Amino acid sequence: RATLPHQLDELTGLTDGPGEAQQVAQIHNAVESYITNFAEPLIASGPRLKTPQEVTEALRGKGLVDGIRFRFTALENTDRTLRARDRAHTSSESDRAVLFGAIGLGLSVLLLIGLAAYLVKRFLDPMRTVAAAARELAAGRLTTRVPEVGLGEVAELGRSFNAMAANLESHDEEL
Repeated sequence: RATLPHQLDELTGLTDGPGEAQQVAQIHNAVESYITNFAEPLIASGPRLKTPQEVTEALRGKGLVDGIRFRFTALENTDRTLRARDRAHTSSESDRAVLFGAIGLGLSVLLLIGLAAYLVKRFLDPMRTVAAAARELAAGRLTTRVPEVGLGEVAELGRSFNAMAANLESHDEEL
C-alpha cells in the first residue's frame, strides 16, 4: 500500500498524451477503490466470514481485479496503437530523407557530368586541336595553325604553337 502511489506516479510519467493519462487516472481510481472499498474492509472483517460470504466476496474481488486488468489491457492497446503510429511516422520521415538524399545524389552526378563536359570543351578540345596540328606540322605542312581560343595557359599554348609554326615556316623559306 505504501509503494502504490509511487508506482502509479511512475506509470503516469510513462504516458504519451492526455488519452493515456486519463486511462492511468482511471486505473489509479480503480485500484484505490479496490483497496478502500473492498480489500481493507474485507481484511478488517477478519475470519468472521462464513463460506457463502467468502465465495461472494471472492467473486466480487475477482470482478474488481478483472476490471482493473481490463483497464491495463486498454492502456496497453492504446500504447501499441501510438507506437505503431509513431513507427509509421518515423518510417515516412525516413523514406522522405532517403528520397531527398537520392535526389541530391542524382543532382550531384548531373553537376559532375556537366563539369566534366565543360572541362573537356574548355581544356581538352583545344589541346587535341594543338596535338593534331603538331602531327600536321611534323608531317611537313608548315602552314598549319591553330585557333587561339580560351584563356590562360590554353590560349598561350595556341599562341606559342602558332609562333613556333611561323618560325619553322620562315626558317624553311630561308633555306
